[in-house]
Amino acid sequence: MTAKEAILSTAGLSKHFSGVKAIDKLDIAVKEGRIHGLIGPNGAGKSTFFNVVSGMLPATEGEIRFDSVNTTNLPAQAIARMGMGRTFQAAKMMPDTVLENVMSGMYYYSNTEPIRSFLLQPRVFRAQEREIRQKAEEALEFVGMADSAQRWAGELVWVERQLVQIARALVLDPKIVLLDEPTSGMGLKETEELKGIIRHVRDRGVTVVLVSHDVSLVVDLCDWITVINFGEKISEGSPKHIQSDPKVLEAYLGEEEQHAES
Repeated sequence: MTAKEAILSTAGLSKHFSGVKAIDKLDIAVKEGRIHGLIGPNGAGKSTFFNVVSGMLPATEGEIRFDSVNTTNLPAQAIARMGMGRTFQAAKMMPDTVLENVMSGMYYYSNTEPIRSFLLQPRVFRAQEREIRQKAEEALEFVGMADSAQRWAGELVWVERQLVQIARALVLDPKIVLLDEPTSGMGLKETEELKGIIRHVRDRGVTVVLVSHDVSLVVDLCDWITVINFGEKISEGSPKHIQSDPKVLEAYLGEEEQHAES
């Protein structure tokens, strides 16, 4: 696959909730090797898009193709094993150490059940355990959290939770990562550091799809941007094009007016 081909694409993708069209006939093509931004006002359908393409929610209609394979309505575990990692807005952690939280990214999507493997093939299990631990340590080092490996996840502040989420997504050696509001709750310094991490992810050959309410962040980071509103694509193009598109300005100005009236 060349850098110009789509590693993730949707055709006529829709997701309805009791008649509400969260996503409506959405066509998106994410080219390999890019940082692709997905923006839109609150309630536009951005997180729903992530949930559907990653297998967390079934599509109502339409098609999803990941790495040239039709993955429409495949379970999340199968899609992750194909090479899709993701983070979540909520940044939930298990009540374990930071390292164990990152290691869980591989356990959850493993083809084998850990207890069965331990009982029937203890040597193989221990070898896998060492490999998973090493990958998790490398992922934590990549996001600058190596010194926090043995801390309890409950001690982490919001910014640290976001970084651990990214490490957990990277431990799978993904082909693509979906980052859902990764700078949420971050100050200017932390945001700048995370921008560097995201660029390094892309430089490692991993395609990135970025959802963020911070339009300036997306414009600065992304090679290509898709804008959706009420589940429909209203604009797409380079950051320069998006910044000057009247449809985009209208969508965001309309959101600001609603906030002002409330």
